[in-house]
Amino acid sequence: MSDSSIRQRTDEDLSIRVLGGISIQIAQQSVTEHLSTKSAALLVYLACRPGIHQRDALRELLWSSDRLTSGSTNLRVALSNLRRVAGPFLHITRHTVEVQPAASIWVDALRMEQLITQGMHQCQRGGGMLTREVEAQLERALELYAGEFLANLAPLHATKFETWMRYERAHYHALVQNGYQILIDSYLANHQFQLGMETTRRWLELDRSAEQPYRSLMRLFERAGRPLEALEWFEICRRNVWDRYHREPSPETQALYEQIAQVIGRGSVEHRHLVTPLRTSHQPVTIPPNNVPASVSPIVNRQAELNTLERLLLESDSRLLTIAGPGGVGKTRLAQELAHNLLHRAAGRERFPDGIYVVPLEKVETGGHIAQAIFEELSLQGGDPTMAIEDQLLSFLHERRLLLIL
Repeated sequence: MSDSSIRQRTDEDLSIRVLGGISIQIAQQSVTEHLSTKSAALLVYLACRPGIHQRDALRELLWSSDRLTSGSTNLRVALSNLRRVAGPFLHITRHTVEVQPAASIWVDALRMEQLITQGMHQCQRGGGMLTREVEAQLERALELYAGEFLANLAPLHATKFETWMRYERAHYHALVQNGYQILIDSYLANHQFQLGMETTRRWLELDRSAEQPYRSLMRLFERAGRPLEALEWFEICRRNVWDRYHREPSPETQALYEQIAQVIGRGSVEHRHLVTPLRTSHQPVTIPPNNVPASVSPIVNRQAELNTLERLLLESDSRLLTIAGPGGVGKTRLAQELAHNLLHRAAGRERFPDGIYVVPLEKVETGGHIAQAIFEELSLQGGDPTMAIEDQLLSFLHERRLLLIL
């Protein structure tokens, strides 16, 4: 990692934001719209991985599915695009490409990583306690995390780049979890309970089914002399974990509940009856038939939209719901997360007992082939071969309650 990619920003910087989306500025002026999607992706890769890159390797990264000649041509076009827009920040030769080592380049993800890593080192040296200066540094770092790495990037059809992107998403997500944990542990050690509660609630917005933030809230409320509220947070954790994963909270979280409950039980008589014994019996849950992809990473900053979509599907009589927006804003990802949530909510399973299916239409060339795509995705067979596909599909769907996401 070069110093140029993580230094403080100046007005003449090439500034690249990749957390929560993609935004590229030069001298505080947006240039994102002047770059093709793959040119922008290439610039992000070069900025996030400073050093010399062979042109052949970059061609394989983004155009591996193209023939050798067309892939090389596409790389030349992308580099020409980058020369016009960000030429002073790049060094391009016949065989290699790199960001200029002395160029002033700022990347939000790299800056965040630098600040959190420094905070982690300070935490180790200070035995878990941070100075107020280091706490403020971590707060600034976590404010940079506006969402997952390259969220809502339009499909590139570039397997190697997308594999790298998924790795980076997981890396930065884990880094942020660690950053929040050491910051909140420091607040706890320094008796800054209210500040810790506010910060933990922001952490919880990243993933409401993650147990770490709930345990931190339970400890903060218990240490602040509000143990009953600590137990209320356990119940919220329990509901969200069950809705998403069909299991009880982890033994670590349950042990913390028991610890706080025992303290209350030894306290004043009027509080003892308020502690509910921990019960872990649930009826087995049957998940409706589905082909919904597993959720590999949390969706960030879309909870309000998800809540609205769930309400429209579960509480209204609507039989058709359209998610509209320009290409690349994350409509497919949002719909998949909606399907995942419905499968793991009792109300969703009750509303769509016959299944929830995602039907990709990328390869459907005309509207007349949509029925065929649905027919194949539902794995229908054994119908009347004399009937049209549309009629067979209507016959199958007529008495069933299921959700199709096209």
